[in-house]
Amino acid sequence: IAGVINKLRHQRMNMVQTPEQYIFIHDAILESIICGDTEISPEDLQITTGKLCEIGHTTGETGFYTQFHILEQVTSRFSEVPTLSAVQNADKNRKMSYLPRELCKHGQPFSSIC
Repeated sequence: IAGVINKLRHQRMNMVQTPEQYIFIHDAILESIICGDTEISPEDLQITTGKLCEIGHTTGETGFYTQFHILEQVTSRFSEVPTLSAVQNADKNRKMSYLPRELCKHGQPFSSIC
């Protein structure tokens, strides 16, 4: 990772300077390794969604549930990243009607999709 960052800094001076930027790059690379290619083309969205709704024979879980567990490996815990109480983010909301994560029901991810 350090070699890639050095190469980036040669291409653009002052790129990647803060510890937060180094952490972001590390997390992005880790997510890419763990999750792989997650891109879904618009043409394949309906078919892919249908497949993710199917229950696996060996796991007994939907594909959405399996993907949710993979994402848990690379994302912060809900309690670690407050959104409702983040005053500094209030002016960044496009619409106040969107519910902050703290107000959403947990435990049944994607239950309304399938």
